[in-house]
Amino acid sequence: MLRNSVLKTQDIVIHTDQNGCVNTCRNGSVVRTYMGCDDFVTNVELSGVVKVLGTVDNSYLLCLLHEVHKHNRQLTIKVGSPRLLAQNSMMSSGLIGLSELGDIAPSLGGWHRYTDVDHIAYQIVGELNKSVVNSQKILQLANQHPVMSRMRFIKTLNPFWFGVWLGTVRDPRWYVCRVNPERTSKLERYMGLYVDMQQRVIEAGVAVEKLPVAIRCALTRRCWLPDLESQIHAIDVTDPRNFLFRAFALKSRSDPVKALVRTSQMFTRYARATWLNSLSVGTSHADLMFDPSQFFVQPDEFEAYRVYISAARCESASDDGNR
Repeated sequence: MLRNSVLKTQDIVIHTDQNGCVNTCRNGSVVRTYMGCDDFVTNVELSGVVKVLGTVDNSYLLCLLHEVHKHNRQLTIKVGSPRLLAQNSMMSSGLIGLSELGDIAPSLGGWHRYTDVDHIAYQIVGELNKSVVNSQKILQLANQHPVMSRMRFIKTLNPFWFGVWLGTVRDPRWYVCRVNPERTSKLERYMGLYVDMQQRVIEAGVAVEKLPVAIRCALTRRCWLPDLESQIHAIDVTDPRNFLFRAFALKSRSDPVKALVRTSQMFTRYARATWLNSLSVGTSHADLMFDPSQFFVQPDEFEAYRVYISAARCESASDDGNR
């Protein structure tokens, strides 16, 4: 028990178990506090570096710690990919050894400082984890995410479903291939973007809700393609901002299922590149993570994107000047 204590350490891992209780791990020793998240942050004064895996169960804990950090600058919160568990051979108790994982770069899912941008994603995760989902709250959070300004270039983007997509992915760095960082196959596989799964989604209909990977596959499609046939037929293919639908319409003539998969993969690559680009702001490689040539085929698409981004930057500069 750690109630009414001060926990000072440079490397402590804390984790919410399946019962909602917080466990801590330091120097290979696990302590079960038997306290819920609210009780833990109220009764334990944290100092130094605290590491938390970015799991769904830990989303509420991360949000609470973020609020604590606002008033306690001696606390540094770091978050890492849940895949760190699988990479650690010392995980007999589920936590032992995590604090020693310092050789995995943040760009590959290793520990990185928990930021305001991370906080938006984990707030969405928390909303999705509630028994009653507040769609307006998710939409509000999605609109606050810095990735949204470039994502809105996609004319058919559904902001709500994209907000759910953000909370589902949580962090694009978790899915980077070590051998070839440009590859997106890990993320595409996680989202169920392959032909067999897309076929199952089409055939299953409502029953898709029983299979998480099928839900993720259907979710990605909803981000860029409307549900209703009338809305799909109303999409203007002459508008360069409908570049995704242009690609889909062309490919669907020969194989509609494969066309859905390929266009959802293209959407995922676009979102991933845009997200990684937003994370690069303030670094030496700022604004270098997004290559328009990977997504735009026609000259009018390049030009429309250039004009859109130029206007978005002017609007952002104007907003900063008015603050």
